[in-house]
Amino acid sequence: MSHNDEYVHAEQVVEHFKATLPISINKLITKKHYDELTLMIESAINVSVVSILEQNAKKLEILAQELRSQQKDNV
Repeated sequence: MSHNDEYVHAEQVVEHFKATLPISINKLITKKHYDELTLMIESAINVSVVSILEQNAKKLEILAQELRSQQKDNV
């Protein structure tokens, strides 16, 4: 997922949120507030993505160590 994908997804979430609000409430919330919400959502997505990437990197490190160990045993 690229940075742009995460931002676009965050914007979609905010747009969906806006659509659920009554018009009277929606009028009270400024574009600046919606932009801040978009950034917070994007940040949350980024944290999740980084966490998953780190977990996968650790799994790959373990797998690489196991493969090296198996190679040494077969030599």
